[in-house]
Amino acid sequence: MSEGTGVFPLYSKPPAIQFLVIMVVILLSSLLVMGAGMLLSLLVFDPGMTVSDILSGESGGTGRSYLLYSQVISQFAVFLIPGLIISWMMTGDGIRWLGIDRPMEAGVAFLVLLLAGTIIPLTSAAGYLNSGMELPECLSRVEEWMRVKEEQALVLTGRLVYAESAGGLAVNIFVLAILPAVAEEVLFRGVIQNNLERWVGSGIVAVIITSLLFSTLHLQFFTFLPRFLLGIVFGFLYLWSRTIWLPVIAHFGNNIVPVVWSYFRGWDYLNESASDFVPADVWQLAGMIIVPSALLGVLYMLVKKRE
Repeated sequence: MSEGTGVFPLYSKPPAIQFLVIMVVILLSSLLVMGAGMLLSLLVFDPGMTVSDILSGESGGTGRSYLLYSQVISQFAVFLIPGLIISWMMTGDGIRWLGIDRPMEAGVAFLVLLLAGTIIPLTSAAGYLNSGMELPECLSRVEEWMRVKEEQALVLTGRLVYAESAGGLAVNIFVLAILPAVAEEVLFRGVIQNNLERWVGSGIVAVIITSLLFSTLHLQFFTFLPRFLLGIVFGFLYLWSRTIWLPVIAHFGNNIVPVVWSYFRGWDYLNESASDFVPADVWQLAGMIIVPSALLGVLYMLVKKRE
């Protein structure tokens, strides 16, 4: 990838300088944008509304609107804005750095969406396994705190995905499927993984480390494993294609399923049906692994053939 002639060619700086600048940009963007967003929220929403009101449902539609608003602000502040700024700072050409200008065939995009769908049974089974995690007795208080946070996140997600109309569903698709797919992939794959690969000299190691960060920073400990597996898939799609579009499409495909499913069947039904994906025998488990692995193999051959 060409270094370009940017005003601030961060790509040519030592890894330590790159890391420092990346952290500073993320921190400043988070503080400034989220701070401005919080101030604006005081003018739009009831300042007295609490998380307890939202969790209990007492805040009604206003609470859901606030959650959607907060989701948009956090995605821009923490992921999208710093990701785009850093991508530009690398070479002065963020479009090329992220691979946005690389052509993508419709057939490849379709296979990526198919992969995102077929991997859901595997990640659901991994989530079921992860939910049974138990910490040592000496860390019982930590485990209790983690479970409380997980339950709160589950309730808040249920409030977020609830939609009474087609218009509400359209908002959910943008806020919960499209925006996170673009924003998180720009930062995690386009910036973090891209730079880690150059720092450690191994694309595979960069994929693994980025996936660990991707899952850890969501702060949902009992769904760590399925999110880590998704990060691995997104990471290899970017590593092979050198375009942010493939992991974005895969991320979107994974997000859109629960959003649409919840609209038609309900959030409670979605959670209850998760146990349906737990393999009953070794053959079902093998199928859960083989099908998405085969699709990954096909995608690898198609992407490499195009180069």
